[in-house]
Order: sequence, then structure tokens, then C-alpha cells
Amino acid sequence: YCHSDGKGRQNAPFTAGSGWNSSVVFGDCKGCHGNDSQAGYFTSNVGEPNYKNDGPGAVRANSHSGSHVGAGLSTCANCHVDSVTAAGAINDSGLHINGSPSVKIGNGKTGSYDPGTKSCSSVSCHGSGTSIQWGSHAGCATCHGDLTTKPGVHSTHISDMITSGLVTMYNYTAIKSDNGKYRIGCANCHPTDVGHHQDGHIDVTINKDKLGRSSLAGLNNATADFINAPGSGISGTTKVSVTCSMVYCHSSGKSTVQAENNFKTTPDWYSAAGSTANRCGMCHDNPPQYEGQSHYVAQSSLGDNGSLPVEESGHMVGIHFNSTYVGNNGNGFLGFSSNGNVAHGRSGVATTISCVICHDGIVDPDQLKVDTYAMYSTSSAFNCSKCHNASTRTKLQSGNIIGTRLHINGKKDVALQGITLKTKAQLKNNANALGWSRPGGYKGVDDYDSATLTPLGWNQDDKSCLTACHVTQPGITWGKKLKCNSCHANQ
Repeated sequence: YCHSDGKGRQNAPFTAGSGWNSSVVFGDCKGCHGNDSQAGYFTSNVGEPNYKNDGPGAVRANSHSGSHVGAGLSTCANCHVDSVTAAGAINDSGLHINGSPSVKIGNGKTGSYDPGTKSCSSVSCHGSGTSIQWGSHAGCATCHGDLTTKPGVHSTHISDMITSGLVTMYNYTAIKSDNGKYRIGCANCHPTDVGHHQDGHIDVTINKDKLGRSSLAGLNNATADFINAPGSGISGTTKVSVTCSMVYCHSSGKSTVQAENNFKTTPDWYSAAGSTANRCGMCHDNPPQYEGQSHYVAQSSLGDNGSLPVEESGHMVGIHFNSTYVGNNGNGFLGFSSNGNVAHGRSGVATTISCVICHDGIVDPDQLKVDTYAMYSTSSAFNCSKCHNASTRTKLQSGNIIGTRLHINGKKDVALQGITLKTKAQLKNNANALGWSRPGGYKGVDDYDSATLTPLGWNQDDKSCLTACHVTQPGITWGKKLKCNSCHANQ
């Protein structure tokens, strides 16, 4: 028994070369236990018994594998404090070879063990009062419970990832976001080193260089681990207030090159602010406004006749929504409303230009759920909040992301929406407006021009857009400075 696996089986029988009269000295615990090679065994880390787990309550129940010895020999004393030292060496108590497992929780850990049922309860390592039987297969939820109900915004970042059983190990980095839910693997924000599991404190790291990190975490700008460490991008006090400032998920998303991104400071982890108000603007501006883009340009080359001020331009609201003439012997510009002769707000004659037009499958296509926080708190003509508020049909609201799998994946997923695009910005003569047609008349209340938008118009390689929006003209490239005749070359 003294040289068995603790259950009476000797996996390395003595021979003339290893027995009493030999010069063999066992250098570690694996000389007796931790050397099982029979069916169902696992590889022992530091000599912990590695025989097959026969299940909870069984004589050969075994839960040594995994996190119980993740930090090495020093973890042995967590459950066998009376028989081994804090370093994991056999002490002089005589309990190591007494025919009993001699389980007692200590070494800085607290809790109780019932040898009759082989169960632990109120163990500090498990983080809960749940009773767990030796040999049972405990999942993350066994100890952590439903993290979404605890302080902080886990619910926004992981949704049902824990309770659904998606997480299978401590250093889980996979991202399983889908169907409007973000499911970002734990080790994207926590260590990948299992030695930090059950170490008595909450370890947070977004270090782009940590071993085993995901490709998404590699786009972060942090170069150090843990809260308040220089270069970690994380500051605050655990369980009180914590913010991140170097994580790709909360950046402009401009590039996969860290230096080119504008990293934003997140809302406080323990605040609900991250789930309300202008959500899109908290990470990338609403809309994104980094150098070399065409979401919004404050001083556009469109309409630049050499005299100031130069007009702004952007892919928002509608085609020429702010400069569509009444026409047909009328003076002035069309306004905005949900009915009448208007340039924006009436979908039957004027399509709203919003994120979903170019990011189909990511943004909710429901026009009543369109983001109306664009250019919020600015003097821009694109500032939706000048008209939209809590009482309007389309309220002042954040956009709704339905394609979470594509939204935060380190790529710019452009997919043009396959729709019939409508506008009140009718040309006097539309015969040579490539791609456009006129179902009715000209400049009447119910008149409009229309075109079919297809997903094939976008070229990801050169970032060119050959669509009816731009009167099907070549050379329309994202971020390029355009003139009026870039689109209206034939008018």
C-alpha cells in the first residue's frame, strides 16, 4: 500500500532494478501515485493521483485533474494541509501513509470536507456555498454561478456563455457571439495562465502579448497585466470601479495596426452606462470619424467652389436630404416628416441612409430601430437629435446590433443591403443617371426616383463602390475626396 496510488494499486511494481536492493531513489510523487497508465487515466502534473475517475461517491472517484493542481505542488496543501507542507513536500505528521486521504482544507483556503459523502462545502476556492462531491464534473457555473446577476456588466460581454456550458476551460479565449448576444471568452479579459485560477483575487488583463491569447486580444494596445500596472490599460479598484482604455473592442476599429486606432476609455464596469444612451459613440464615434473614412467628413470636397465655408458630407439620413429643392415651380427645400412632400422621414419616397445600408446582417434593418444618436450634441446638419426625441415616432435611440458575430471580430465587414433605394432628390433629366428609374412623375408629393442596391457593388480589395447611390460611376473609393462630378459625370 505504501507504494500504491492510494487506492491499493501499485502501477510500478518493484523489480531487481527498482526494488529494495537497488540504488533507485524516487525523485518526485509520481514514483507511487500519478503514474497510472490504465484506461481512462490523465497525465499527472505534479504527481497527483491520475487514475480514471469512476464518478461521484465511488471508491476510485477522482477530481485531481484540472484546476485543483493548476498552480503546481503548492496546491496540494490546499486540501491536505495536515500531511504536506505549503511547498507540497511530505511533512513529519505521519499522516501521509496512514491508509486515509487525510483531507483538510487550509493553506490560506477555507471550507469544510465531509469524508462520509466525500463532499466539500463553503470552500473559498469555489466562490460559493454550493456543496460539491468529489468525482463530480463541476462546470464554471458550479463555482461562479450566473455571473450575469452579479455586480458589473458581465451580461453585456458574455450573455449566457457560462450557464449554457460553452466555456470548457479556465483559459477559454473563443468568441461565440451570435444572434444579438455577445459571448466573449473569459480569457480575453482574464489570464490565460491557469496558475492565476483560484489565487484569491480577481485577475484582469487585456495584454496583447499574453501567451495563448486570441487573435482579437492581439489587437489590443496593452502590454502589461493586471489593474493599475503601467501599460495594462486597466485602472480602478476591483468591486468598486474599473475602466479599460487599451482594448480593441472599445476602439475606433480603424485598423488591425494598434497605433492607427483611437482607443476609448470604457464606461465604469460597475455602471449601467454602457448599456444606455449613445452606445455606438462610446467605442467608435457615431459615426466613425477617423482619418481616411467617408462615414462623415466635416469639410468635404463635395461642393467646394473655393470659398468658405466648405460643406460637410456623410453617409447618413438620406441622399441630398438637406438640399432637395421643392422644384416644379416651387421655392425652397423639402423638409423632414413622416408624411407629405418631404426629403426624409417617409420611407415610401425617401430611404433613410443608416448603418444597415452598408452593414447588412450586422445592424437591425428595422427602420424604427435606426440609430438616431448620430452626430449627437453637434451643430451638424446630420445631428438626428435636432428632430428625434422620446416622443417622436422614431425615437432618440441607440442602434441595435443583431450580427454580433461580425460586429466585434477584428474585421470591417461591409455588406450592401439588397433593397430598392428611393430619393426625393430627383434629377430634372434622369435618362442618363445610370441605375436609376422614375416610377412616377417629377417633384410631385408622391414622386421619387429609385434604384436597386445589390451586395455586389462593394469591392473589399480596393474599397471601391460601384452602386446606383453614386450613379454607377467608377472610381468611387472609400475615403477618397470626391467632387460633385465624381457621381454626376453625365448630368
